[in-house]
Amino acid sequence: MRMLKVTIAAAVISLAMSATAWAGGAINLPMSGQTTCYDNYGGIIDCKGSGQNGETLTGTPWPEPRFTVAGACVTDNLTGLTWARDANMAGAPMKWEDAFKYVAKLNKDGGLCGYTDWRVPNIVELGLLPNKEKADSAAWLNRQGFENVQGYNYWSSTTRANHLEHAWRVQMNYGYWLGSSKMVNAFVWPVRGNSAD
Repeated sequence: MRMLKVTIAAAVISLAMSATAWAGGAINLPMSGQTTCYDNYGGIIDCKGSGQNGETLTGTPWPEPRFTVAGACVTDNLTGLTWARDANMAGAPMKWEDAFKYVAKLNKDGGLCGYTDWRVPNIVELGLLPNKEKADSAAWLNRQGFENVQGYNYWSSTTRANHLEHAWRVQMNYGYWLGSSKMVNAFVWPVRGNSAD
């Protein structure tokens, strides 16, 4: 199962890179964090010749430290994006449309860390947070200076192109992306800064 999730995420990132290149743009995606390789049953294998991220280590290397905490905010030194330190400020999951209302109210009420330009992250930004080498990325993120990272789904602002009533989410414990109805509940994690896509 772990191998399937890693493969799906890698395929989506690959499609994003291809689409950007086809459109004439450039994209610099970070490394996935995966350094171990797996067979179809989740067993660890030698990476040599596997073509998996653990062998190729494709992408921009992670800085050390990856994250810098400043009060109620955390900057990702890899992407330059700033995230709310509390990954569950709202206190509960909500529908997709309500996630946007929540962030708009956050900005209207004075924002966070002196900024009032918070937004719902797009799928690339949200999808770059997990560490693909870790069995539980939510727990890993909580050890990196974040607080209350839930091991469940977080909304992105990205609508599915083939199902406009659906949007992309990231299941933060496993780090995989999935599309679902905008009417289901998921968490919202405010971000600010230049878009990563």
